[in-house]
Amino acid sequence: MINILRDFTKYLKAFESYIGRGLYLSFFLTILAGLAEGLGISLLLPLLHLFNNQDVAESFGFKGYLFKLLETLNLHNSYRIILFLIILAFIVKGIFIFLTFSYNSFLKGRLLVSLKKKLFYSYSKMSFEYFLKNNIGDLTNIINEQVNLSVRAFNSLYTVGLRSIYCIIYLIFAYSISGISSFIAIIGSFIILFIFRWLNTATKQISIKTANQNSKLSNITIDSLNSFKYLKATNQFKIKFNQIANHINTLSKYQIKTGIFEGFTAAAREPISVTVIILIILVQLFLIKKPIDSLLVSIILFYRALISTLGVQGSWQKTQEYVGSLEVVLNKLNSLSKNIEKNGTQQIIKFKKDIYFKNVYFKFDDSKKYILKDLNFRLPANKSIAFVGKSGSGKTTLANLICLLLKPNAGEIYIDNLDSSDIETESWRDQIGYVSQETIIFDDTISNNISLYSKKEKGDQELLSRIKDSAAQANIDQFIESLPDGYETYVGGSGLKLSGGQRQRIFIARELFRNPKLLILDEATSALDNISEKAIQKSIDLLKGKITVILIAHRISTLKNTDYLYVLNEGKIEECGTFRDLSRNEESFFSKLISNQML
Repeated sequence: MINILRDFTKYLKAFESYIGRGLYLSFFLTILAGLAEGLGISLLLPLLHLFNNQDVAESFGFKGYLFKLLETLNLHNSYRIILFLIILAFIVKGIFIFLTFSYNSFLKGRLLVSLKKKLFYSYSKMSFEYFLKNNIGDLTNIINEQVNLSVRAFNSLYTVGLRSIYCIIYLIFAYSISGISSFIAIIGSFIILFIFRWLNTATKQISIKTANQNSKLSNITIDSLNSFKYLKATNQFKIKFNQIANHINTLSKYQIKTGIFEGFTAAAREPISVTVIILIILVQLFLIKKPIDSLLVSIILFYRALISTLGVQGSWQKTQEYVGSLEVVLNKLNSLSKNIEKNGTQQIIKFKKDIYFKNVYFKFDDSKKYILKDLNFRLPANKSIAFVGKSGSGKTTLANLICLLLKPNAGEIYIDNLDSSDIETESWRDQIGYVSQETIIFDDTISNNISLYSKKEKGDQELLSRIKDSAAQANIDQFIESLPDGYETYVGGSGLKLSGGQRQRIFIARELFRNPKLLILDEATSALDNISEKAIQKSIDLLKGKITVILIAHRISTLKNTDYLYVLNEGKIEECGTFRDLSRNEESFFSKLISNQML
């Protein structure tokens, strides 16, 4: 019982932190509803006395507070008025029940919104390195599935509170009629909760296992759908199906166990209630020798109390069924709070001078090998700079450091003379356009993909003109205009209705639309044909001197017009210079890369 109270309080406090203390208003409304019902049932006593022609005061002198009130109001001799008061009491109860359930719906909605917003906000603020350690399927499952189950846990816990209140109120009213019988009912309630304790523990353990299995299932499902084309083309879906089937079978076993536990609780409810009630009847008839009218009223109250007790058990068991999901959500929020991206306060309004790497080393926390070692260089503003090197030399990691997605393990990065640890990262990233190796296309229209949901109204010609200009710069405008719906064409999930080159050009158009001060192109033209590549290269060349362009590329054609070229080898700067100088020097590492067809 102590463990139940402890866990109940813990979970209640957890929910309170997301929906506020208004939660307790609902419990107050329940108290009022319970008091109204208890009063309505208790009014059966004077009604039965009237039908039996008994003197109320004489029969119940020691409990005469209710009857004296009726006498004072001159209502004790009118069964019509007492019947009306009973009806009125239950009408009042119904009103409070309606208010309670309505408010509960409001609280559940608030909890759902609060948890999902908190999670997504925490996702957006977590560090990039922490993101890399997590599983997308797990993160998706938590915000989509586990939060919904957590709301069910709240509803069950809330019901535990309501039924506990009803049980206490019924016992208080019953005690006013028969103290000894009330004591028996209380003992019976504790015995019931004790008997079912093992069931609650087992249900909670299954709940936690179910939440973990759902995360794994979500991950495999997302992986399979993201790899749909490959799995379909190579007939590999059967392998993924077998994996998913194993998890589904495990979930089915957990569901069966949970159903058996619920069935046991439902089956035991009435036999236990009837046994306790019969025991109370025997005590009242043969030990206390209560009159039949008092017996009937007290039995009603005791039965309601026992049903509420079993309801508490059932609701608590249901809470345990869902509480595993709540634990998963709370643990993830706690983990996210410890892995928030560190942020400075110094804003970069406009990138003007340079980016300076000073003795920079980087490796991931779980690795012993440094990816980048002792980097020292400057990237002047409004110049075009290229980074080249063999695969795995650290080029993309370097781009992540420039975006401040990753922090160096040693050394410093300065942007316009500001230490990167002091910079407000959002102010810096607002100025960055980043075309990564992974083409990012959203399941929306082409116009929304390019403008990224910039505020627009129907007929906003200025915005549409900017979208078209960006598309023209990315050499995708003619294709878009050839489509039946033009810029309002939906491209499907991840842009699967488009070719690889079309997706990449829309991606480039989006970054050009942002008018960045720093444009990072990480293998940005790898999926393009020669004509499209030349058109985009021409657009990039027109940006020279206006913005800073950083290219990470394998194609020699994209490197020729850059101002500076840095060659990476095993995480270090092997050499730097202009394309002309390095390519003409036959002894340079860059020339060897070209001759070995590594570029």
